[in-house]
Amino acid sequence: MTAVAESWARIGAWLQKHAPATFAQLAPPADPAEIARVQDEMGLKFPQDLVDSLLCHNGLTRYSRANFLPALYPPLSAEEILAHWQSNVEINEDLNLDGEQEPDDQWFHPLWIPFGEAEGDSQVIDMRDGSGQVGMHLHDMGGVFNGAWPSLAEYLSATAEALVEGVDAGGRFPYLDEKGELSWDLAGRLHERAPAGL
Repeated sequence: MTAVAESWARIGAWLQKHAPATFAQLAPPADPAEIARVQDEMGLKFPQDLVDSLLCHNGLTRYSRANFLPALYPPLSAEEILAHWQSNVEINEDLNLDGEQEPDDQWFHPLWIPFGEAEGDSQVIDMRDGSGQVGMHLHDMGGVFNGAWPSLAEYLSATAEALVEGVDAGGRFPYLDEKGELSWDLAGRLHERAPAGL
């Protein structure tokens, strides 16, 4: 079992016990052929931890406002990754018609792979230097990588640890909303922390 698969197994076990309605929204694994096709269409090679994640859950079964991960972006399927990436690349090309922007000053860089999205903002994996660090792309700002997670694998591991051990992940703590679905709050300011343990 890969580190990513182990993290998703821990996340899934916690959700089944404490937030079954949230767990039910996680999609089954992606078809490896679909992942390969999406990479070909994007002209990018996904980092192995993103492939491993899609092979656990190919996004969600339906759009959800539940916050599965601490940064509050629901995970995308392989097809949704492609669609969101294509849309952002096209917008970036329109914004840079004169071709004067430096690659690292662009609103969206084609080597950013979105893997979570909400209301036009997304969590992205930065492949510009091959590091695979996790940052954000905000529709009104562009890329934000201060405080970035070193990798998707570490982000998912921290998420699992926060749920199972009752600790924070990037300063956010899990809680259950009024519908019993998982969400995250900064330092438990407004909500009682979700129960820890499996």
